[in-house]
Amino acid sequence: MIQIELMDIIFSIDSVLASLAVSANPVIVLIGGMIGILAMRGIAEMIMKLMRVIPELEPMAYALIALIAIKLFLSIPMIDIEIPAAIFGLIVLGAIIVTLVIHYTKKARKGKAITNGNDDHKG
Repeated sequence: MIQIELMDIIFSIDSVLASLAVSANPVIVLIGGMIGILAMRGIAEMIMKLMRVIPELEPMAYALIALIAIKLFLSIPMIDIEIPAAIFGLIVLGAIIVTLVIHYTKKARKGKAITNGNDDHKG
């Protein structure tokens, strides 16, 4: 839970800085920061619950963060390679689908192993 709190603080600071880049109006910055904190809390809780059910999401999330870092690096003016949003979205969707397939395949194998293990003890 400490990790979630630290992540919330970091993203809150990030959202305030992003708001300042868009508007110098302190009311807009304050409202944007509050909405950002509330949204992050809600999403973080949902993601943590989902990761308890599907633990394979954690390595996928790290892989997607690395992919986002590469995408941002490629978009710097000196390199100027832009990955279209549609293609990047398909990559993210593909990663989620592959992760779910891996999860349910492991779950099916585990269920089959438990069932086969119980059959061996009956005889």
